[in-house]
Amino acid sequence: MKRFSRLDVFPKFDARFEQDARQRTALGGVLSIASMVAIALLIIGEVRYFLTTVEQHEMYVDPRIGGTMHVVINITFPRVPCDLMTADAIDAFGEYVEDMGRDTVKMRVDSDTLAPLGEARPLVNMNKKATSDTHDCPSCYGAEKNPGDCCHTCDDVRRAFAERQWEFHEDDVSIMQCAKERLQMAASTASREGCNLHSSFRVPRVTENIHFVPGRMFYFFWPA
Repeated sequence: MKRFSRLDVFPKFDARFEQDARQRTALGGVLSIASMVAIALLIIGEVRYFLTTVEQHEMYVDPRIGGTMHVVINITFPRVPCDLMTADAIDAFGEYVEDMGRDTVKMRVDSDTLAPLGEARPLVNMNKKATSDTHDCPSCYGAEKNPGDCCHTCDDVRRAFAERQWEFHEDDVSIMQCAKERLQMAASTASREGCNLHSSFRVPRVTENIHFVPGRMFYFFWPA
């Protein structure tokens, strides 16, 4: 066994001389600190790499003809308020895709952090135009109690609808009073808010155009 012990390249150090044999130097301290910093940075880098989400964009061309296809849209406009944002899909014959209007929702987001600022709401009547009366008595859209009653503000229209127990959507752009008020509000928050649009719909397998149009929903016309 003694012959084998002579071949030991890792001999044990006598504990009695351990403290006396140690020699601490400034260079050794610097190297120790540098080693610990390097190890910490490597660990942090590996953890961040492990937790980072990798986005992979792919495009798939479907060679099939006929039938319908499922379209999902999730897009954020950081500097366009939801009150100024609308979307539509038009086929090659100029017809609107109604499914997109029914299944599209929009959510207000912060321009800098993109954090939600409220609940998602539907994109109502996005292909309608708001009408404007030329006289001083804006319409209540059939909800007035008596002939000649006027609704000057969006709240007036809301109350008239509530008295009739009708469903009311303040985003309905065919209601001129609400459309104008929301346009003014959107102009004041344009630099602070953005908008996220999410839609899921089916379209025929023909040429389609999808439009994201700021401000189109507030296009007014005055009847002759």
